Amino acid sequence: MKRETQDRWINISSGLLTALVIIGIGYFSFTSYQKIQQAALNENAAKISDENKIAKSERIDTKEVENELNRLAEEKRLEEARIAAEKAAREKAAREKAEAERKAAEKAAQEKLVREKAEQERIIAEQKAAEKQEAEKVAAEKAAAEKRAQEKLAQEKIEQERIATEKKQAEEKATQEKAEAERKAAEKKAAEQKAAEEKLAQEKSEKERLEKERIEKERLAAEKKEADRKAAEAKKTEEESRIAAALNSEYFSQVHAYLYALWITPPGSYGLSTTIQFKVKEDGTIIGMPIIIKESGNEEFDNSVFVAIMSAEKVPMPSDPVVRKYLAKEGFEITYRPTN
Repeated sequence: MKRETQDRWINISSGLLTALVIIGIGYFSFTSYQKIQQAALNENAAKISDENKIAKSERIDTKEVENELNRLAEEKRLEEARIAAEKAAREKAAREKAEAERKAAEKAAQEKLVREKAEQERIIAEQKAAEKQEAEKVAAEKAAAEKRAQEKLAQEKIEQERIATEKKQAEEKATQEKAEAERKAAEKKAAEQKAAEEKLAQEKSEKERLEKERIEKERLAAEKKEADRKAAEAKKTEEESRIAAALNSEYFSQVHAYLYALWITPPGSYGLSTTIQFKVKEDGTIIGMPIIIKESGNEEFDNSVFVAIMSAEKVPMPSDPVVRKYLAKEGFEITYRPTN
């Protein structure tokens, strides 16, 4: 809590205590005044014993007021003493903190001066070393440059002599190469002409061979396609026959009997029917969520059919793997109707 907030609360507390004292004095004074007025109005009718009781009551009320005022004054004194002690403690802590911060700042400033002095000395030493190194570098570069210039002059002279010799040799070689090139060009032209004629003949022969192969491949592909089509049709016809033979009324009656045994028919279901679809694995295990594709109009009846399918683990499956695969692909569609 900030010092300004604490001082504000101290002032509020002091004001409240003072107000309580004033209210207490006023309350007891008003009470005593009322009792005195009441006694004056009934003075002629009151007895001497009653006057003594009133006087005694007034003394007791006055004593209570004094006690209450003393208690409130003592509480105010104790509260002011506590507040003064807290304030003195805060001021002492603030002085000690300020002194510690001052000493820390002086120490940090001295350390900073030492570091800055050391840094300046280091920079000066580095500058001197760099200047010395730069002077040595310039001298070395100057000597190397002079040496390179002398070597360059010697190399240029040697290079000029080499160029003159190579030029002469090149001219002689060019004459020889020209004659050789003319001979080779004539031979190459004759060879290219012969190769072109042979290439044309080979390309013609290869083209005829490729055309024969293409025609043969197309014929074989057409024959294979037709054979595959006939085989697929035969296989499809055979599978359809096996499926039709397996999915007879006897098999579906078996499936219906198994699923109907799990169905709890709600009361009053006569005349209702619900059609539901569901998927199975090849072993007959029911998978996914059943779907009611035709509702009965009675939610309780439809829910009973849904629950019957969900409670079934597997449905009976034919032994033929082709038929099992077909059922696993197509699924089942069952219509539930009450039997009685």
